[in-house]
Amino acid sequence: MRVEQLMSTPAWTCRREDSLEDAVRLMERHGCGCVVVVDAERHPVAVLTDRDAALAALRARKPLYRVRVE
Repeated sequence: MRVEQLMSTPAWTCRREDSLEDAVRLMERHGCGCVVVVDAERHPVAVLTDRDAALAALRARKPLYRVRVE
């Protein structure tokens, strides 16, 4: 199996400075479990999963809109 058979296109992206709420809403809107995090030049720097977002919010003990993707 090839990666292209599993991934959706286009790849949905968010920025490091976006909130987790924005990233999770993007995942929900497009029915995906992860987004690619990009820098200011739109180069990929990480992948954020729905699990990553949930655990980060739990650890921060803050609402999703107050936690940044970075």
